[in-house]
Amino acid sequence: MNDDISAGVVPKKTKATTTVVKGLDATRFFGVIGVIVVSNFVGDLFGGVLKYLFMGFCVVVFFILTAKSPSNPTQPFYVGLVSFIKYLCRNKTYYGTSSEQYIKFKESKENAKYKKKKRKGSSK
Repeated sequence: MNDDISAGVVPKKTKATTTVVKGLDATRFFGVIGVIVVSNFVGDLFGGVLKYLFMGFCVVVFFILTAKSPSNPTQPFYVGLVSFIKYLCRNKTYYGTSSEQYIKFKESKENAKYKKKKRKGSSK
């Protein structure tokens, strides 16, 4: 009898990558080709050595953005970056010291401090 607990457990996400060339999956391989072609056309605006530096920069940025996210390895880095930018642009609500919610919060904090001091004083 197999007592292995993980036997029969189905993972939440399964994602198989198709490796094309030396560790590059299909998305990154064709993406690099696309980035090189597009940066070659845009690089013609710079001319000379700057064109190749620009192409190299674009390829490096592409590899960084398509790498796995350090906080969530199941998604690419650019997905986390987009969600972070959305978070920064979202409207945030700030409550001043005169709002009703803040006053209730402050009262509960003071009551908690009072009860804590009372307990410390009664234990001596």
